[in-house]
Amino acid sequence: MLWEKEYPGFITKIDVSGNVESEQLKAFYGHGNDSWEADKKSYNLKFENNTDFLGLGAEEDYALLAAYRDDSLMCYITTTTMIQNLDFPYANDFKLVNVYVAGEYLGVYFLAEKIKLSESRVNISSVYEEMKA
Repeated sequence: MLWEKEYPGFITKIDVSGNVESEQLKAFYGHGNDSWEADKKSYNLKFENNTDFLGLGAEEDYALLAAYRDDSLMCYITTTTMIQNLDFPYANDFKLVNVYVAGEYLGVYFLAEKIKLSESRVNISSVYEEMKA
């Protein structure tokens, strides 16, 4: 399927001051299953090495979530912020970003750490240790 194919490329960041920085992507590919049928698609970003992308922590994998069921992205923002404020063992960080692909504006996306097992993401061993205590 088209969204399962990984495409190498570059990602360019432009901050509010107009500073431009590009980084190599190992892969850019679709994210989701049934959501792939929506007009606004979600994507995964995979870097060659651990990269602290937009201050979200050094990892290789990030997700660009379209939130096609919530154009305002408020459900994502509210839920994630609430989880962070409740000090859950893992609450992923996020940024709101404008996304362009091949010069075409795709909209505002919820950029988040991709949830996975790792010491800097979902650290299962620390959760088990806390449960034993």
